[in-house]
Amino acid sequence: MEKLYKILGWESLNKRRIMRKLTILHETIINKHPNYLFNTFNKNMYPENSRLGNQLILKNVECKKARYPKEFVPSTIRDWNQTNILIRNSKTKPIFKKKILNIIRPKKSPYFGLINNSKIRYLTMLRVGLSPLNSHKFNYNFQNVNECLWMHRIHRTLSAVM
Repeated sequence: MEKLYKILGWESLNKRRIMRKLTILHETIINKHPNYLFNTFNKNMYPENSRLGNQLILKNVECKKARYPKEFVPSTIRDWNQTNILIRNSKTKPIFKKKILNIIRPKKSPYFGLINNSKIRYLTMLRVGLSPLNSHKFNYNFQNVNECLWMHRIHRTLSAVM
């Protein structure tokens, strides 16, 4: 899947989740809403007159159980603190999302100037290894050349041992 995501210029699911969490946190800090989230994160904010408060850095939450660091609040705080200060200081949600997407989204692979959609589809299938020939080979019980060579080597090795 990583190969397909890279060709299409899509970010991975994990990076999308991180982006969504950071967007929720950014929106909560700026709008001070929803209250339950703002109160949770506000407890972990450094005072604005401190060195870390000016950088919008949040205090880490102590985790006593092994699975807790992966849950929403601690993982979001960890990802937030690792984000560049220029991104954290974005004034609006669309600007914030655009800055994050510029970092996490891979560049789309060029298609060598192809305009015909069916040709682009076949080219993508070949790049990812999903050739329509695979189904044809399966229907007629063809074996891959690599599999045949591998089986031949095993047979030759076993014959030499016996």
